[in-house]
Amino acid sequence: KRPPSTVIFDPNNKIHASFVAACACLRAVTCGVPIDRKAPRSDYAKLDIAIQAAKVKVKAFVQSDKKAQALKEQGDKGNAGNENKQLTFELSKEDIAKNILALVKQRAGDLAKAASILKCLPQEFEKDEDENYHVDALFAMTNCRASNYKLEPMDWITVKLKAGRIIPALATTTSAIAALQTIELVKLIAGVSIEDHKNSFLNLSIPILTQSEPSAAPIHKLTPKLTASLWDRWEIDLGLYDDI
Repeated sequence: KRPPSTVIFDPNNKIHASFVAACACLRAVTCGVPIDRKAPRSDYAKLDIAIQAAKVKVKAFVQSDKKAQALKEQGDKGNAGNENKQLTFELSKEDIAKNILALVKQRAGDLAKAASILKCLPQEFEKDEDENYHVDALFAMTNCRASNYKLEPMDWITVKLKAGRIIPALATTTSAIAALQTIELVKLIAGVSIEDHKNSFLNLSIPILTQSEPSAAPIHKLTPKLTASLWDRWEIDLGLYDDI
């Protein structure tokens, strides 16, 4: 495999300038901020935006040993408290749904009120309109990634043609799979029985979605008092056994 290499931001690099300008303009359109430039897609405007971005001093990341130690102690404490304990819930599906909605409302607040206050304009990808900065952002990100891995850069029109074929299928399939996985993860956290879980078989080209109940993993009896399945994990300290 080809390892990536670090790329240092250079405002005079056309790809870097294109990336900063496209992302800034796309962000402005999404947040309803007017763009105070007559030709924001011109080379001069991109260079000017990149120069302004280069003036921003980003604070260097410094790993905190104290915070890492605190997180480790917190994790060890949680593991010790949960040892030999089985987490069980006696919740109905309706109660689980209500709890999830309550958590969402607690984090996001009143969604209807937030929509009227926040001027956020969702953007649907459209490759056939050159002035919406969508293809510009993809072009810049693609070539920045190519420079990371020392690959040949792609021209703007090639990115536009490939993006039109890949993004709809990728986004649709990925979002569907992620949603199905999230539903099963919520069930796992809630501790429902295996009968409430579902195996999903998805084919978006037909389209069809079928679901079935999963079966438990086979359990093998090793000794009269010891059983094991494929999901069991054994840890052996080799230092305790000289004959292994």
